[in-house]
Amino acid sequence: MRGLLFGILLLTASVAGHAANGPKEEVGAKPYMGWSSWSLQSTKVSPYGGKWLTQKHLTEQSNALKKTLQPYGYKYFNIDSGWSGGFDAYGRPAPNKKTFPGGMAGMAKIVHGNGQKLGIYWIPGVGSDVYKANPPIKGTKYHVRDIVAKPLRPGNAFGAWHLKIDYKKPGAQAFINSIVEQFASWGVDFLKLDGVCPGSDKDISYCDNRADVAAYWTAIRKSPRPIWMTVSWKISPTQIPFWQNHSHARRIDDDVESYNDKLATWSQIRARFTDAAAWAGHTGRGGKTNGAPRAGWNDLDSLNIANGSFDGLTNDEKQTAAAFWALQCAPLYTGDDLTKLDPFGLSILTNKSLIAINQAGYAAKEIQGDDAPIWAISNPDGSYSVGLFNLSDLNTVVTLDFSQMKKNGDYEIWDYWTQSLIGHVKDSYPVLLAPHACSLVRVK
Repeated sequence: MRGLLFGILLLTASVAGHAANGPKEEVGAKPYMGWSSWSLQSTKVSPYGGKWLTQKHLTEQSNALKKTLQPYGYKYFNIDSGWSGGFDAYGRPAPNKKTFPGGMAGMAKIVHGNGQKLGIYWIPGVGSDVYKANPPIKGTKYHVRDIVAKPLRPGNAFGAWHLKIDYKKPGAQAFINSIVEQFASWGVDFLKLDGVCPGSDKDISYCDNRADVAAYWTAIRKSPRPIWMTVSWKISPTQIPFWQNHSHARRIDDDVESYNDKLATWSQIRARFTDAAAWAGHTGRGGKTNGAPRAGWNDLDSLNIANGSFDGLTNDEKQTAAAFWALQCAPLYTGDDLTKLDPFGLSILTNKSLIAINQAGYAAKEIQGDDAPIWAISNPDGSYSVGLFNLSDLNTVVTLDFSQMKKNGDYEIWDYWTQSLIGHVKDSYPVLLAPHACSLVRVK
């Protein structure tokens, strides 16, 4: 396996992420960086949880993002489930005016005013309440009941709350176009389409949402406002070519959250090492098909590492998670309370070398597996960016073997964490790692 070190694609040189007001770039050209609300919504710790999602609280987070992480390239501000409160005259989702008195357009004004991009959450299908009301589809002679699949059945992994759409029926694509048109009119820059099958803990026989994803992707590609689209969650790797051609990114694993008194769990971090291996080689900028990325990015979910013990991870585990997210070129976003960032976690999230690895856009390959995995990327100067990990519960020596590098002489080892030279070695680089710790180095 170690011989694969020399087959890794060259890493294009990259600088740290641009600030929100930096040069414009094509949506999906590199992993996005930002913040997501779901981790704070999911915890049982007061004052967060189900009722926390309000315009007031999100304004506080947006203001904090501007002061803390945004100068390093974190500019997407993603509002997850819970923002909607019914539907409009055309059956499209409407914001909850009690929690968002300014609506989503008002929220966009706040977020954009801070130099950020607004993200929103939605799911496939037609709401059962919309089906009962049967409103007209904007710009057509059809009504919502005209496009719903018969017999009635669930439209996504969450069940019968949303009903399945039959895209062979006239008016179906127009309905999705109208939803995306509304999002764009509000100023939305990002869409997380959740509960997508095959995936989301459901197999393809339960509900196949590929037609929904294609419909939203078509609408987004036609939208005059550029919108990033991520499909979620734990999307099935059996349909990789489809996801590559119909999204900018896909969540490849379960939620990282504990849904208890912490924001994340080590078990979920660890699981990503195994699951990411199935997606290795299927991520990155790729080429283009009618303007769409042919690869896209593997989303590992929120990187919750800067709220102290509230994150549910040790400092070693936080470094391990951050190193893996960076090497995978996963979208780099946190779900922490941005008003309470701790110095240790903040130093990781703002590590310019780590950000550069992530933003370069060429994901690492696994050259050693099991409980002592090694993932590596080759750099244009002949060096390698390498992560050595100890996933076990015991102190373990993890060794990077240079025997097949076919070069003589010493190797220089430089540490990404301390930003300093470790030293020179011959033949191999062994490192003693504490449980769940990692070494992130440049080898030259």
